[in-house]
Amino acid sequence: MPDKGLSSSSRWKVVAGCAVAAVIAAALVVGLTRDSGGSPTIISGGPDLDGTANAPAVAGPNLVTGKRLSLADYRGKPVFINYWASWCGPCRKEAPEIKRFTQERSDVVMIGVNINDVRKTAQAFNATSGWTHPSIFDPGGHAGTYALRVLNLPATFYIDAQGRVRGRTDGPVTYADLVSVADRI
Repeated sequence: MPDKGLSSSSRWKVVAGCAVAAVIAAALVVGLTRDSGGSPTIISGGPDLDGTANAPAVAGPNLVTGKRLSLADYRGKPVFINYWASWCGPCRKEAPEIKRFTQERSDVVMIGVNINDVRKTAQAFNATSGWTHPSIFDPGGHAGTYALRVLNLPATFYIDAQGRVRGRTDGPVTYADLVSVADRI
């Protein structure tokens, strides 16, 4: 019995059109997280990102030492939480920017959360990047990812000294982005 649906060339055109639409939508989402000056917008995403809600418990084993690392240990200081993975291209792009920020801005704590990764690969990425800030190793992606709605990597969250989530940046950050946010919270 002959197929009365779309021909294979028509199906290919539909699939290609959907792929193009998905790429455009992703570019728009990333673009909308930046203001016209190129600095990150501190996005409000409801009551959990408007500066009134406390940050969720984010804790786990330190990627390098294995000792327990917790966001709660840094209460009283602003903390930036950067979700990353060694296999993430945009994470690699932002790595030197994060390194520079952590070297120059000791007034803000940077905590990495390595998710959905292999420990040895993550440790190699961490060492190659020259990072000295601590990272939680979270191969299952559970350390705050649901509460903070981490959908894509990298994602950076800004926590003020009182432990409130003040905002986020989806996608890679630059040194200037991080300084801009640090100066505002």
